[in-house]
Amino acid sequence: MSLVASLLTTRFIPEDLGAQPLDFEWKAAEYYIGPVEEITPFIKWLGNKTTCGVQSICSGVMLWGARRLEAHVPTQHNFELALAGFAGQTNRFLVDVQAGPMQKVPEGPKALAAMVAMNTQLRRALDMDEWWINYFQPVMELSHLVHLARHIIHASHREVFDSWLAEVVGRVDQIAPKPKTPEPDIDDFRDLSAFADYIAPHRGLPLPPDILDTTEPFRAEGAEARAVEAANAIRLTPNRYLRTEAEIAVLAADSGEQP
Repeated sequence: MSLVASLLTTRFIPEDLGAQPLDFEWKAAEYYIGPVEEITPFIKWLGNKTTCGVQSICSGVMLWGARRLEAHVPTQHNFELALAGFAGQTNRFLVDVQAGPMQKVPEGPKALAAMVAMNTQLRRALDMDEWWINYFQPVMELSHLVHLARHIIHASHREVFDSWLAEVVGRVDQIAPKPKTPEPDIDDFRDLSAFADYIAPHRGLPLPPDILDTTEPFRAEGAEARAVEAANAIRLTPNRYLRTEAEIAVLAADSGEQP
C-alpha cells in the first residue's frame, strides 16, 4: 500500500469513531480550543519540535476530526487539506490554504461548527507564508486542534486518541526536535537569505505520512526520502489546495526564490 493510500485509510483511527452519537455540547469555538495566551505544560509538550513536525501532527489530528464528523458534514476538503500539509513541507509555494471552503465558525449545527473550527486552525497551521521562514512553530494551532478533537470525540474513544497522540508526539520528538539555537534578530543578518538559512533547521526536514500510522513501527531511516516520495504522489492526486507548477513558478519568481 502506498504512503498516500495508507494515510487515507486512517487505519490508526477506530472504524466506529463516527458511529458514536454526537453528544458533545457546543456554544462557540472559543469555549473548546484550550488556552489562547498561557503556555501550559501541555503546550510545551506539543512544542519543541520543528515546523514540519508540528504540521504533521496537525494533519493527523484533523484526520481524527474529519473521520469523527464525516457522516454529518462535508469533510472531503479537510482530508485534502491534511494531505496537502505533508506535500507543503517540501515546497514553500505548493499549498494555497485559501483554495478551499472558508467561512466564519457558525453558531450551528454543532457538527458543522466544530468542523469549520478545526479547518480554520489547520489552515493557519499550514500557511507557509507565515511559517516557512519563521523561528517559531504553529504550536498554539496544534493545541487548539487537539482540544477541539478531544471535545468532539466520544468518551469511549478519547483514550485511544490520547494514546495515538502520545505515540506520534514521541515519534516527532525523536526525529524532529527543535534546534537549541537562540531566537535571532533579523538585523544581525546581512540579508533575508542568510536569515532564512538560519531558520531552515527550525522548519526542519519534511516528514512522511507514515509517522501518523501507529499500527506499524516507525522507521526513522529513510524518512526524508519517503516524505519526498509521498509529496510527489500527493501532487498527482486531485487536491484543491495544491498549486500548479506554473502557479508555483510565478510565486517563486516574484519572491526571487527557486521553486
